[in-house]
Amino acid sequence: MRIQNSTWTLGLFLLLLLAGACKRETFLEFADGLVLNVNTNILKTPLVISFVNANPNSGLSPNNITVDVLGEGADKLYSLTGESTITVIEGIVNIGIRPADAPSVQNPLEFTLIAKAPGFLQSVNHFTIFDADLTQHVTVYMVEKDHAPAGISVDRDQILDVQDGGLDVPFVIESNVSSTKKEKIQFFLPQGVQLLDRNFQPLNGSGQIELAHFDNRSPFSLDALTGMTDAMPAVDQDGKILGTVSFDLASLYSIEMTVGSQEVRYFSEPAVVTLTLNPQTFNPQTNDYIKAGDILPVWSLDETAMQWHKETLAEVVSNNGGLEVTFEQTHLSNWLLGGANDLCTAGTVLTVQTGIPAEACDRYYYVELVDIATGQPVASRWSNTYFTLSTGSEVPIFQAPAGKMTKLRVWEGTRRCQGSLLAESAPFDPCGGAQTITLGELKPQGWFNIDVSISAYCETAGPGILIAPTANLLYRPSGCGNFGFLGKIVNGKGCTATLKKGETYDFKTRYGQRVYLYEGIVMEDQEIVYTLQNGDPVNLRLFSAGNKADLILENVPVPADYCQFFEE
Repeated sequence: MRIQNSTWTLGLFLLLLLAGACKRETFLEFADGLVLNVNTNILKTPLVISFVNANPNSGLSPNNITVDVLGEGADKLYSLTGESTITVIEGIVNIGIRPADAPSVQNPLEFTLIAKAPGFLQSVNHFTIFDADLTQHVTVYMVEKDHAPAGISVDRDQILDVQDGGLDVPFVIESNVSSTKKEKIQFFLPQGVQLLDRNFQPLNGSGQIELAHFDNRSPFSLDALTGMTDAMPAVDQDGKILGTVSFDLASLYSIEMTVGSQEVRYFSEPAVVTLTLNPQTFNPQTNDYIKAGDILPVWSLDETAMQWHKETLAEVVSNNGGLEVTFEQTHLSNWLLGGANDLCTAGTVLTVQTGIPAEACDRYYYVELVDIATGQPVASRWSNTYFTLSTGSEVPIFQAPAGKMTKLRVWEGTRRCQGSLLAESAPFDPCGGAQTITLGELKPQGWFNIDVSISAYCETAGPGILIAPTANLLYRPSGCGNFGFLGKIVNGKGCTATLKKGETYDFKTRYGQRVYLYEGIVMEDQEIVYTLQNGDPVNLRLFSAGNKADLILENVPVPADYCQFFEE
């Protein structure tokens, strides 16, 4: 029996999602999975994480991803259907927070997420949430071991006949250099060194070593490291707390060693590491590029406390026309060479003046915050993301490096498929408190505004049921590798102006334990008829006139098991 009708205003593809939300198994038959993230006011949804291959030329996506969530904020995180276990389904995880645990600038929520997938390097990502009402869409780039992208090398070797008395002969492994990776690492173990486990007990047998090295030239390398280098806690050599810092990265590497099935953790004598360096590496201590005689700190990642620990200092020297450093290493983990930057927690809130009226339909722009000294993005958790930029809107920037001058760049498309540069701000201090910036180039001309009407009913519930979902929605132009943030539908209402008439798009979101992907939607007049499992027809019609469109979805039956998730 039909009980209640309601009308929503959404983006085009939301209709497809709602049809699937009514009968997930039916929708999967024709769409191979796209589900609406239905959410009540019980949980806030400040974080959507997508896991992708760091190599855009590989056809393999990380699958069977497992995550460990560590840190003080870990026990305050939930899935959007209320489970305390955070799971990744088809490369997407949504993070929910109860309103009672809502963070603030003065009391942020911090946690570290460690992601593992077969055939990929482990990925470490530290998150800080300041505002539960501001959704971050973060892409985690995982490195495929056998097809690493430009700027990253993964090398393997054997260490034969490891005995209690130590190595019979010295051992050395060196990363490869190529046209896409100009720097390298050499790792040397002297004769007689013992390989020790976590309890400092010597290991015997044949050993395996895997060496992953990241340069600071390639954007693919930098993307894969932002979770460890942008904003993470650190301590000094004597254990003094340095707070949360970011790094001007010179080099980063990780080494995994096993003897048989046992993990190597320590050495009886230090290993010797030599790193060749990019001469255009920025040194925050000198405010210039590195040169011979500069001193750079060396850090290791404490995987128990999830913080960087300063191990030693290394002097930059000239060798064969290049620059390099050499230092000793006593244990295995992620190691980093580079200067640390203090971060300003308070940051800034930018009030944006543009040519877009405040009442316009939402369009989320891909935005970068760029260091004007190096041209590199900084604070990527807040800059390589998506914001609406109607006049008077606010862009918050937290945990930016202190002492740097920056500018905003606004792009047409999505990350790694950003299209043309639409606007660029004048330089400003990201730690300078409340400020106003002007991006006058941004105007609503050429926008394609889409309004959608949906009539829906609960089949078995009593009268007065109003279906009002909240959803974080992702999109990409068909053919692009990465999804971007299209918008957040709140209580069943929204309007999007991101999509172009005549263009083709893919859409993606997650509900519960299933991800729905709908590919190849053309933004043109059309009518699609769906037949649900119970035989009910659902008509989807798109009508456009000028730069506006209406999409109508009629007679959508919502079964009882889904109605319980909708708000009254």
